[in-house]
Amino acid sequence: MAGLAPNVDDRSPPDKSATFQRWAWLPFVFIFLLVAGHVLTYEYEGGTPRAWWFAEYDIRVKDTERFMLYAAGVLACCTAIRTIIFRIHGEQVLRRRVVKIGYRAVLLSLLVTTGFNFFYVRRASYNHWWHCYDSFHYGLNPKFYDELGYEYLYDCAVEASPTKTIWHKTDVRNLKTYGFTNAKTVRKSRGPACKARFTPERWEEFDDAVDLFLDKEQCGAGRVRAAFSDQGYNGTPFHRSLMQTFWSFAPLERGSFVLLALFDVFAVCVAHLFMTRAIGWRRGYTFSIFAFTLVTDRFSIIGGSSMRLLWLAAIIIAMAALIRKRWATAGAFLSVSAMLNVFPLLLGVGALLGLTGAAKRDRQRLPDLRRFAVGGLVSACLCVAVTATQGDLVGGYRAFMHDMEVHADGPPNAKLGGRLEKTPGYGVGLKFAFTYRGEHGKKHGGYNRVKLTKEFAQIEPVYRILGWTLTGIAAVLAFHLAAAEAALMFGFIAFFSLLGTVAYYFAFVSLIPVALMFSRHRATAELLFLLFLLTSIAGLVHLVSPQYTATSLNRTLITFSWLGWIGLWLVWTIRRTGLLPDIRERP
Repeated sequence: MAGLAPNVDDRSPPDKSATFQRWAWLPFVFIFLLVAGHVLTYEYEGGTPRAWWFAEYDIRVKDTERFMLYAAGVLACCTAIRTIIFRIHGEQVLRRRVVKIGYRAVLLSLLVTTGFNFFYVRRASYNHWWHCYDSFHYGLNPKFYDELGYEYLYDCAVEASPTKTIWHKTDVRNLKTYGFTNAKTVRKSRGPACKARFTPERWEEFDDAVDLFLDKEQCGAGRVRAAFSDQGYNGTPFHRSLMQTFWSFAPLERGSFVLLALFDVFAVCVAHLFMTRAIGWRRGYTFSIFAFTLVTDRFSIIGGSSMRLLWLAAIIIAMAALIRKRWATAGAFLSVSAMLNVFPLLLGVGALLGLTGAAKRDRQRLPDLRRFAVGGLVSACLCVAVTATQGDLVGGYRAFMHDMEVHADGPPNAKLGGRLEKTPGYGVGLKFAFTYRGEHGKKHGGYNRVKLTKEFAQIEPVYRILGWTLTGIAAVLAFHLAAAEAALMFGFIAFFSLLGTVAYYFAFVSLIPVALMFSRHRATAELLFLLFLLTSIAGLVHLVSPQYTATSLNRTLITFSWLGWIGLWLVWTIRRTGLLPDIRERP
């Protein structure tokens, strides 16, 4: 297409197997119905046992992880074989009837089994599919946000709980400072003030809600006690407003929480369907299988909860819209995703860079940039309007920003005289390459947090310089790429380099094969995807190992392997955009 940098393909032709493509949406409908049928049958009411085959085949968490490993291995083999065949024999061999039928059968089988394992089996292998632990934060807190804000969930829940279930010695995090105390101290000092924040009717409703979670048939006191050591509710005002709208008509009971969680499954399945229609069944199924086996996105961590994955569904739909050149739709869904989880704004910046570069090279592309920007702005305004219907808009965002400031740091430490560096075990990002201290197995006792904080403070300028350098290179390249690839490259690299956080927010990197599809150098692109897939497989191997620790998997294996892969991606993109020859030719 005119105006693009050399060797960059802005086309997005779907696979031409018209009949198969026409029915390519069916597997996603089947996956959702299969998951919904199991959830509504076995999980809608408390105390209902799991599906009979869990006990029959003794299915445990590690079994679901092994299946992810095997499925990812099969996908890697298929990708490698396709790459080799294409390299040696070209496209003709891949069009033979036997090869096409066999390949479709393998992809369909992998898609359905990995999808069911991702959305249901792995989550349900933890005894219950409904994630009551996470719903305690992201379902209950928004319902009573007017009284709890971001700071009083644990205090008021302790006050509403009997001592026989929430013992005096139970650790409780102070959500104002992130320091720890115990339930006895909370009851004496902060607890009594909680009732004053509620009307009698609302307090009775909140008390009943806490009882629902304490009931062992529903969630259990053990999970609630564990929740008090977490980091509270950190949803955006828009997420909170959506939840408050739902609770305005839904009864506060287990079934409502389950339906909320099923809506996440529905939204993600619809998003995958949109992507498959945008890029064709082969690429679409490959993306979906990769997403369902991605080591950093194990649905069990935030799946089965309350609107926790809508941001991901919005990103996928936005990328599909960018590929289909639906610029306003893409901008709108990226805005929705950013309003739900903030960081997707980075993908929007990447798309803007790509469209701006295209408009500069070809003035006829300027309307595309305008439509994308208008779509994003209109969507953001609508999200703000929805948020405003549920309370103080300005005050809500001020409270959220303050909560994020507290959330960004570790707990206070008297010996340090400040806050500890935040180093979650599930952390992934460039930052964790600089905080690595040999944590590579269960026998490792951990590194002194105070000492680590002091050491990181000394080397943090190097980390910041490297992070901004990688982000700057990605920004320059994004200016020369198609919008979808620019969004994913800049969004991924900036998020990884500047905002390293818990691993499950990197679920969007499952879109990597979508980003690579724009290259004319197909064999090289598939090889790069294969290398990225192998980093996930290495993580899955580590995950099923008895020596597994979250720290050694995410902060070590994934962080360092992704850092190396990003380097390859940047070098390859510099070469294929023609920027490297231009640099060499300058005097």
